[in-house]
Amino acid sequence: MKTSKFTLILFIALLPSIAVAQKAYETIVYKGSVNGMKIVLSLADGYLPASELSLKQQNNSLTFLPDKGEAATNGDLKLLNYSNPLKPAKNHFVLHKLRDCYDKIPNEIAGVYDTGERRYIIMLKREKK
Repeated sequence: MKTSKFTLILFIALLPSIAVAQKAYETIVYKGSVNGMKIVLSLADGYLPASELSLKQQNNSLTFLPDKGEAATNGDLKLLNYSNPLKPAKNHFVLHKLRDCYDKIPNEIAGVYDTGERRYIIMLKREKK
């Protein structure tokens, strides 16, 4: 009887660590470059607000996140750098023709990188697994 109580208590204590939450989306990685800097996009297929874009410069990396919970009606998604909330960054990305959920994952995503002074057209290519 003592063994079964101990087993029950142990099972209840370890249950939260056993449970694994399912993600509601799949992450697809896209890579590209702009003006000598590397771009890595983690596109969340199924939940677009979970997408993340990083811009790797020589000595640091900036992270850009979606400014809204969904893409605009034309499919544009604006990504902003929130590293310093007291000083909004001028630079941002706009990715074109995105959808929340894809039947067929696109091999390329087009967009624009705006530095506040200049705009660069970018093309991100899907990374093979």
